[in-house]
Amino acid sequence: MLTKLLMLLFTVSVFVLSACQEQLVLTDEEQSKYREIAWNAVDTEQRKHVVKNWTEADVSTFKYKDQWIAPQKDRSRLKNQELVMVSFSTDQDGLLGPIVVVINPEDNSIVGYFPRY
Repeated sequence: MLTKLLMLLFTVSVFVLSACQEQLVLTDEEQSKYREIAWNAVDTEQRKHVVKNWTEADVSTFKYKDQWIAPQKDRSRLKNQELVMVSFSTDQDGLLGPIVVVINPEDNSIVGYFPRY
């Protein structure tokens, strides 16, 4: 009986710990840095459509799990890695969606862009 109880406790502990993975938390300085990196990656023609100041763009993180990021290429090395996305609202959001730039925080490189439809 004690063995079964210990096994149950162990199983529940493993499940709870695996569900509690830490998410990358960005400071205000880091958010500003990622906004600038992303803004520099936005095409000049697309910049004309951004409706608010680029320094106010939304910055967040997400865990990469095979989301479609343009340009299409092998990103298997990034699987389950925490990435940064910077989203610029545009006057075309209703038609195409915002401009979203994806950045790898390990080396501050541009991973790509979420497609706009």
